[in-house]
Amino acid sequence: MTKQQKEHWWFKARRKIIDKIISKCNLLNNAKILEIGCGTGGNLLMLKKHGNVSAMELDEFAAEYAAHTTDVDVRRGWLPDNIPYNEKFDLSVTKIEQSY
Repeated sequence: MTKQQKEHWWFKARRKIIDKIISKCNLLNNAKILEIGCGTGGNLLMLKKHGNVSAMELDEFAAEYAAHTTDVDVRRGWLPDNIPYNEKFDLSVTKIEQSY
């Protein structure tokens, strides 16, 4: 996953689209951004261009890897029962998947 999220065309293109959409949100320079389910941190550096980023991730290895490689405060947590932050955020980004 760590290699794929950096190099695979799908993740690179998805990051560009998300970056462009967030750029149109007119966030303040110090906007507080939370990525929910950050995985190994593939989006965190891009999100840091838009404000102060925090993240949460269920998987212990992924959370530690993301924190180590991006210098973002990544805490273990999950929705809806274990959100490891008490403060409010200006923007939250999450990956929604559905199994069929």
